Amino acid sequence: MEASMPERRIKSFQRKFSERRFEWLVLILLLILVSLLIVRGFPLGAAIHLHAHAGYHFCLALFALLIFLTWKVLRFVDFAAFARYRWRGLLCVLMAGVFVHFFQPHMMRVFNDEPGHQMVAKIMHLERENSVPEVGYALQGGIEYGERSLNYRMYFYSFLVSMVHDLTGFRIENGVWLNGFMGLFLFFLIYLGGNRIYPESGGALAVLLLLSLPLIDETVTSYGHDITNITFLAAFFLVMSHYSERRTPELLNLLVAIGLCLGFSRNESALYLIPGALVFIVFLLRDPQVNITRFVAIAPIFLLPILAARRVFEEVMVDLPTVFPHLTDNQFFAFRYIPENLMRTGRWMFDFSTTVPSSPVLAFLGLTGLLALLTSTIRTLLIGKRVVLNDWIIALFAISVAASFVFVILSLFWNPVAGEAVRFLLPIHLLFVFATVWLFRGTKKPRRTFPLAIYSLAAVIFFMGIPTKMREVRGDNRTFAKYADWGLKWVKENDDRNTLYVSQLHTLMLVNDYPALDLSRASERIEDLMQLVAEGYYAEVLVFIIEQYDASSDAWSPSRPASPLGANVLTEVVDERRWAYNQRARFLRITGFENADGQVVKHGDLSSVKDEFSNFNEYWYAMRRLHPGLKQRAD
Repeated sequence: MEASMPERRIKSFQRKFSERRFEWLVLILLLILVSLLIVRGFPLGAAIHLHAHAGYHFCLALFALLIFLTWKVLRFVDFAAFARYRWRGLLCVLMAGVFVHFFQPHMMRVFNDEPGHQMVAKIMHLERENSVPEVGYALQGGIEYGERSLNYRMYFYSFLVSMVHDLTGFRIENGVWLNGFMGLFLFFLIYLGGNRIYPESGGALAVLLLLSLPLIDETVTSYGHDITNITFLAAFFLVMSHYSERRTPELLNLLVAIGLCLGFSRNESALYLIPGALVFIVFLLRDPQVNITRFVAIAPIFLLPILAARRVFEEVMVDLPTVFPHLTDNQFFAFRYIPENLMRTGRWMFDFSTTVPSSPVLAFLGLTGLLALLTSTIRTLLIGKRVVLNDWIIALFAISVAASFVFVILSLFWNPVAGEAVRFLLPIHLLFVFATVWLFRGTKKPRRTFPLAIYSLAAVIFFMGIPTKMREVRGDNRTFAKYADWGLKWVKENDDRNTLYVSQLHTLMLVNDYPALDLSRASERIEDLMQLVAEGYYAEVLVFIIEQYDASSDAWSPSRPASPLGANVLTEVVDERRWAYNQRARFLRITGFENADGQVVKHGDLSSVKDEFSNFNEYWYAMRRLHPGLKQRAD
């Protein structure tokens, strides 16, 4: 009697297990370990140590594996023949990769993240450590860093920037030029993905659709990790599509490696590993030729840094109520935020003005394509037919992106279309691009006229976006970035290498090799800072501060969550800029402070402490202790 379908699948799996017994045992044990860490929680001390001291080495191993596995897949590809056949598409990709640099300046735009990413890259380059120094002082001919803070963000982009530093020497510009290269690679992957969906014209259409989105210009010309994340997401979709067609061990290994790189790129991107795992499980049960590989067996080891980062993030979340006191219930993720955030996102996506970097036509076509894909898939299943494999992959990809969008982006307390958060919408727009290509593929038109219609529509969408691409986007966040850019240029023009800077942007100063510390630490140890000037360590201490005006109280306070400079600190204005009614940037020189008795103390009132010590070493160590936040040496 013929065995039933479940029985055949069980026997097939038993045969696969016996063929790869050792690999299956390793995989099962590692998955049990990962599951326990998820359920019981990663021990905080171990998580911090792994995150800070082993993160770089995990990235290095993963990057080396990615290069090797990519070579294993592509080594037999005839690139010359591919280029001859697709030269028009490749030219389109190259033009798009260059064109995104025309309209927006190369600058930092999101100061919650970007200085931190570049600082992590610098420390990885210098010390192979994943941390962010909180202070830095000019000592012994260079900058010596002090206290380190936890970098709760994932760090694969910072690792890539550190690799560029290793090869070319440290330059802050390496961060944005790497993003430029990743942007070009993104367009290439979009082209290949579009051709997978609609072989005739889908690649060029996908490139032009993505290019029509002004947000992509801002992301490519910034110093953040979002373009790296979206590039790996596009690569993940592409390889998942190829694996669904040719289930080779090489493609499986590459799919897993790219999925892990995606998880190392952003904290929430680990969720995208789920659809890849589902694809593998389905084919494992259905296809007798599919089995695990050695790399798949050990792959859960690379989930440990992701879990460690999650544990570090949970620890950082404990302190967030002090930064955002208006959240009285401390709920930073909640379903109640979804309706309002969804309305905000909808208004942003369909804003036809040039004030926001959106593409309403892409949003309309993308949503139409997603609805059509959903309807087609359900109808096909209801009538008992098998869904086309490529359509099934697109649908699974759509579900994973949409789920991440709803449960992470829309459920966050932060306004998802605020200037510093709008980049979170890139994955959903990548989905819009692929859904639009799928929509056009299903339209029945003559083969000769349809490509022309596609290109004409894409050109209309693109040229509608040019005015927005050319416009300098406004708002408090962008004005803040403009002030920060002005302040850094001012320092570069006026710094005499003998000045200590105090700012809420101290990380930006440190990554550009200027000694700096934050406002709160300076206020707490103002007498020590003045003593450093009195001893000749620095000629002066300058405060660079960007302030927000509150009309109700007629008062200025530091923009961003930051402690104000202490009320007892005396300053004088050195320079000031004001480009908005409610924001200004100032350089202030610290001239003195009021002590506990209300007396004004200035630099000249402080006596030298050199005569208190019998030798220079004693004096040197005593003076080191005056630097707030500097790690102490053992005497």
